[in-house]
Amino acid sequence: MKKILFIAALMVCGFANAQETVTETAPEGFKKGDIILTGAIGFGTSKTGEIKRTSYGVTPSAAYFVTNNIALGVSLGYSHFKQDSYINIDGFYPQRYDEVLNSFSADAYGRYYFTPASKFSIFGQLSAGFFTSKREVKDTAIEYTNNGFDATLAPGISYFISSHLALEASFGFINYRTVEPTTTDYYGNEIDEDSTDNFSANLYLSNIYFGLVYKF
Repeated sequence: MKKILFIAALMVCGFANAQETVTETAPEGFKKGDIILTGAIGFGTSKTGEIKRTSYGVTPSAAYFVTNNIALGVSLGYSHFKQDSYINIDGFYPQRYDEVLNSFSADAYGRYYFTPASKFSIFGQLSAGFFTSKREVKDTAIEYTNNGFDATLAPGISYFISSHLALEASFGFINYRTVEPTTTDYYGNEIDEDSTDNFSANLYLSNIYFGLVYKF
């Protein structure tokens, strides 16, 4: 599938100070009262034979520095996926149906910057939130729903390339996730499903995610 991913944010310029006793502000870095915005926008489409697939999503995020070192923020996510599928139901010949998947997430997070007033800083982020998704087969009662909660601890780095634009990179994570699935069959009957709890840790430097952050 051909994918295009844009990571962007809009901001107004601001100034940061390395120490509260310093009267002259530095053009780069963070300080108490700063607001940072970031986000992601994605779109993709593909076709295999007669099967078409389309997806898009958006994830805005904002945080406020409650102290020189600590920022608290929220992140929202929405994604949509649609494809044509040939599905065999109860032994009949496969028929063509539209499958649609909608997902939503909401997270709160906190960051601690070790040298916030500097051009370069290392930070740690702890986030927690809920997510929900529903996959529907149109013109049938078939539904697959997942509701859950997750928490993630991840390190990262920030580097200012201008007075109000910074590059970010995060690498690795420690994550806990619990998922409660619900399935509805073709006749509208709900099927009991076991919940899943998962703990994972991945600190490989090969898993690096880049982004842009604006502050104002």
